[in-house]
Amino acid sequence: MIKESFWPNRDNMSVRFSVSERVVRHERQSWMPVLTGSARVTSSRTEPMTRVKPMPGSRDSTYHSAEFRLNIIKAMADQLYDLITQLTPAPLTMANINVLDEKPGIYQLYRGEEIVYVGKADKSLPERLGKHVVKLSGRTVGPDHAKLVDEMHFTCLYVLEDLSAVAPERLMIKRFQAKGEAAWNANGFGRNDPGKERDTSAVKAGHFDALFPINLDVGVKVAPGRTLSEGFLAELKLRLPYNLRYDGSFKSKAGVALTEIVAGDASTTAREAFMRVIQSLPVGWQLTALPGYAILYPSGKTYPSALAWWTKVEGVVHETVGTPEFDTKGSVEDEATGDDEGLSEFSAD
Repeated sequence: MIKESFWPNRDNMSVRFSVSERVVRHERQSWMPVLTGSARVTSSRTEPMTRVKPMPGSRDSTYHSAEFRLNIIKAMADQLYDLITQLTPAPLTMANINVLDEKPGIYQLYRGEEIVYVGKADKSLPERLGKHVVKLSGRTVGPDHAKLVDEMHFTCLYVLEDLSAVAPERLMIKRFQAKGEAAWNANGFGRNDPGKERDTSAVKAGHFDALFPINLDVGVKVAPGRTLSEGFLAELKLRLPYNLRYDGSFKSKAGVALTEIVAGDASTTAREAFMRVIQSLPVGWQLTALPGYAILYPSGKTYPSALAWWTKVEGVVHETVGTPEFDTKGSVEDEATGDDEGLSEFSAD
């Protein structure tokens, strides 16, 4: 027997979902329990017998026995879906996130009125949602480069840790994608930095980064004055709402890592910070803004999907605005799990 308890949150944007431990332990062994029974007919009576047709898939060819299958997974999916669709989405802001309990669960991101992403948090819903606020605050939408985060809303369900093995977020992804929603679960939104080997490849046209590129004019705070490049880049990496990956030589205790970066004012934009980095470094370095992140490596490579890049020629920093090329063949690799607990927008080289 399934036992559920629901306690709506006072703001109706979150709710708690639970299933009895007895059922959970049993279902870890078999999510499709089979209850069987049979009766042998020994009576010599002549009245007509009631015949029960076996269920499809039954191995018993007789008409006086059948199999009963209880689909716990489907029942759970139905209840989760009913709860989610009853919640009222709230704007994706830190003010709304901070009132949530530090508990695990699943969540739904809305763009406008449409569910675009379903994810899970194994430890803390506020922490996971907060990371999405940071990421989306650094993305633009439309020709006027409006902040994508301003269009976002969310709902969430607190889910018992024992249910994580059931992958409730996958049940919901499947349900919403069948309706043409949860598109971001299959466009790269929840993925980590793809790595250096993918920098020179054209980004898929349907990828999240191609649809919502990084904002080069987003505000960022850096250490004012002069700072060694090793420390400056490490801090800038933490402050940006998207990843900045740079050459390993900046992590050493010699060479270019000892170059001083003249930061100027503490409050600046990502674009201005990038220009200051190139201005302070020796000739031969290039900082490139790709659709989803920025990179700093020795110049000389071509990046087909680059938004812009900065180099220094005869002591003067030059910004080149790119014409991004996107790969229109095929689709983005399927990601439909919602398991972004290990998501890191700030991965290292």
